[in-house]
Parts: sequence; C-alpha cells; structure tokens
Amino acid sequence: MANTNQAQKRKQTRKRVVAVIAVVLLVLLCAVLYVRQRVQRSVTAQSSSNVKTASVTVGSIQTAVSGTGTLVSEDVEDLSVPSTVKVEEIFVEQGDEVEAGTLLASVNKSTVLTTLSTVQEKLDSLDSDIHSASNNKVSSTINAGVPGRVKAIYAEKGDDVATVMYEKGALALLSMDGYLAVDLDDTGFAPGETVTVTDSEGKEWEGTVDCVAGQTATILITDDGPLVDSEVTVNGQKGTLYIHKPLKVTGYTGTIQSVVTRENAKVYSTYQLFSLKDTDDTAEYDQLLADRKDYEELYQKLVKLYKDGGLVAEAGGTIQSVTDLDTVTVGSDPQEDTVLASLDPCETMSVTISVDETDILSLKVGQEVTVTVDSIGDLSYTGTVTEVDPTGTEGAYSAKVCLSKDKNMRSGMTADVDVTIEGVENALLLPVDAVKKTSATAYVYTTYDADTDTLGGMVEVQLGLSNGTLTEIVSGLKQGDTVYYTPKEQTFTFGGMTITTSGDFSPMDGGMGGGRQSGKGQAGMPGGMPGGIPSGGMPAGMPGMGG
Repeated sequence: MANTNQAQKRKQTRKRVVAVIAVVLLVLLCAVLYVRQRVQRSVTAQSSSNVKTASVTVGSIQTAVSGTGTLVSEDVEDLSVPSTVKVEEIFVEQGDEVEAGTLLASVNKSTVLTTLSTVQEKLDSLDSDIHSASNNKVSSTINAGVPGRVKAIYAEKGDDVATVMYEKGALALLSMDGYLAVDLDDTGFAPGETVTVTDSEGKEWEGTVDCVAGQTATILITDDGPLVDSEVTVNGQKGTLYIHKPLKVTGYTGTIQSVVTRENAKVYSTYQLFSLKDTDDTAEYDQLLADRKDYEELYQKLVKLYKDGGLVAEAGGTIQSVTDLDTVTVGSDPQEDTVLASLDPCETMSVTISVDETDILSLKVGQEVTVTVDSIGDLSYTGTVTEVDPTGTEGAYSAKVCLSKDKNMRSGMTADVDVTIEGVENALLLPVDAVKKTSATAYVYTTYDADTDTLGGMVEVQLGLSNGTLTEIVSGLKQGDTVYYTPKEQTFTFGGMTITTSGDFSPMDGGMGGGRQSGKGQAGMPGGMPGGIPSGGMPAGMPGMGG
C-alpha cells in the first residue's frame, strides 16, 4: 500500500513539472511573436519614412576632367655673376624674402674691373669684324651655277627664300646630264636595249636601258620635254619619271622679287634664275651683331656689379636656394655664369596633372580650370592650361596648369584641378540615387504604395551626362515627372538593435529573417523558435506524461 502511494505521488509531481514547463514555453513563444511583430512594425514605419521622391527638373549639367598634382613655383630666376668675378660673401639664406634692390652678395671689385677690360677688348674686336662684314652683301640674284635644264621651279614671286627651302628643300631643280629616268621590274631588259616610253597623254619617247641591277631596270629618256613625276608605260609596265642626275638650286635669305627662268629651259652656269630683294645683310654680319649684343649685356652687368658692390635683386620674391660659397671658384670665361642663388618672384605657380587618354583630346591650351588647395582651405582659384603632353605613356598623358600665386601657397602643396570639358544646357535632371542600374539598362520607379511599402511603375530611362550628384535623363521621362527611391543604405533601430540595409530593402517582403534584407551589419529575429518544439512533445531528457 505504501509503495502505491509513493508511485502516485511521483506521477503527480511529473504532471506538475510538465505543466509548468508547458506554461513557460507558451509564455516564451508569445513573447517572441510579440517582439517580432513590434520589430516588423518599427522597421516598416521607418522604411516608409525613408522612401524619397524627386521630380524631373530642367537645368545645366557639366562633366570635368579632374587631377591632382603638386604646386611648383614658376619663373624661378637664377641669380648669377660672371665666372671671372670673385664672390666675397653671400648675405641671404634659403627661404628669405627679399625686395627689389636688396644686396644679395658682395664681390671683389678688382676682378670686376679686370673682366670689364676683357669684355671691352672683345667689343673692339667685334666692331672691327662688323665693319669688314658690312661691305659683304648677299647677292640680289641666284644663278644656275652649272649648265643644265630647269625641270622644276618651287619658288614664286613674293616667297620668302628660307620658307621655300624649309618646305621644298630647294628653290628649283636642274637636270645635269640631259636625262630623265624610270625604274621598272626587270622582265628581260638588256643594257643598251632601245625601248619605247609612252607618257600619260600617249606621246612616245625613245628610251635606252641604262642598267639592270638586281630585279630593277633603269631606262633613260631625254629631259627635253617630258615632265618630272609624270607616269609612263614601257612594255605594259608603269613607272614614274624622275631626274637622273638632279641639282638643287638653293638660297638662305631674301624675298623672291621675280622668277627669271622657266621650266624645261636650257641654262648655263651664269644664267640668272631668280632676282631677290631684302638681302642687305649676310649671315656672317647678322651673327656678329648678335655676338656684340651678348657682350653689350655682359658689359652692362659688370658695370652694375662694380657700382653696387655686388649682386642686387632686380625684383622682390623668395630665395629658393643658395649656393655654398665654399664651392664657388673663379673661372676664365666671362660669358660663363656662376649661380649664387635662385629667386622665386612669387607671382605664378603651376601644377601638372595626369589625364587619361579618353579625356586628353578635350583639353586645349588656354582653357580655364578650377584649382583648390586643401592645405589652404575651401577657396578655389582660376588657372589656365598652358601645356598638353602630345605623346603620353601607356595611355596616360599630362597637362600643365598655371595660376596666380596666393600668399599662402607653397611649393610642394597638393592641388586638385577640375577642368570642365563637356556640358548640356536645358537637360532633364534627376538625383543619381533615384536611378537604378543593371548591367544592361537603367530604370526608375514612378509609384509607391505606402500601405504595402512597395515601389512600382518601373520605367526604363536612357542616361546622358552625370556629375556624380545629378544625372541627365535623355529619354523615358519628362519635366515634372515624379519618381520614388530609397537611399543606397538605410539604418533602422529597435531598442538596442540596429539594422542596416541596402536601398532596395522592403520590410514587407518575406517578413523578418527573409525577403530582401541585405547589406552590412544585418540583424533580425529568427524565423520561429530556435529549433522549434520537437514533434515528440517535450525536449529530450524530460520526463514523459505517462508512467
């Protein structure tokens, strides 16, 4: 009887335990469902508030080439003295700001006087040479120089002689041996053989095979009549006539006043071909005058050194570099310079940027650009493209931009350059975020259902220019149309929980734990109880309901 009572008590205890566990599990399940519903409602509400609208507007849009480079001072001047002058002392250091008239270095005056004497002797010598050369005039006529036949005339009345020489290589061409020639493939020609040469107008000339070299036969005809560079035919083969032994008629200065000869004229060595004007000075005379000018400038520099007692800054600026005086030696040639320092006039700076090959043709010298320097602040400066690299390396080109120097600019600072290269006026515009893209197309949403938090009315659009903030709509929409979109990232909060999603996330799609939720830092409630409730009723290891 006692054993039966104990068994009944154990059975009742198990029933009470099972009932308690069932109640606890039921409470937990209800709590999970409640929290899940609250989170879903919170996310839905916050998602709805993150749906944005944008209207298609009309405006201008521009694209630009951007690049970064380092600021460099322009027009930096080397400050020097003739190498024959002894430098006593240098008074400035790198970084010093100087004004015009500042004494930068002192010199030994006796070495200045000695150099002045040397330069004066050179000037006297040049004066003598110039006097002699002044009697030497360029001839006002150009003669044949050798007997021959005029076969080409390149210069015309009014032409500059030097220009014709540069472009054509000669003023005229003479044939010296009386023959024109044509080279043809050797198809059985024999040296000395007589052949018939027919020009493009059907006129025939008697020709002679001059020689056969390798697979080429050279045939000669008279130069009296046939035209140079005309096409001829021999035995069915075509070739081009050229002067067999040409002579180039040359010149180097003056202007063609008249052409005295004509094509195909037979001339002798003394025959005049051209008359010239503007031939007052010979090349030797001009060179002597240029040399004297150099020595005149050197003489003036020495006189100033002697009077000032040293090297004086001609303009204000900042000393960029200074030569170590211990390395300065006295030379022997007064035309060689000894650089003592370099001066930045602080007026112009430059920055060189790298430009991709797809953009380089859009840049032109003289084009205005916008320059910003982060070290200075948000100020922008206007610069000008001064050089565009014509060659490039592996698809990368460079462009140089110059701008006026701001007092806060320093060499070595990083500068950003924006060059506007393309723009559209009266363009249809939308924010970049409002347009969705795939690998094949671009589209926008034109409807939004707040009850289901669903974007719809997908319309395909064609895009034009984009500046990173706005994009041009070429087709698919019109001015005033409204589109709906979500930011590229959304962050939702519930209690201490943070949910970050992509812009396409909709909390109504699949509920928590499913649907389109994506992005970084995802968090969500699991889709049901962890592991669920086992089909057997109670978790393993729990006592059963029966005995």
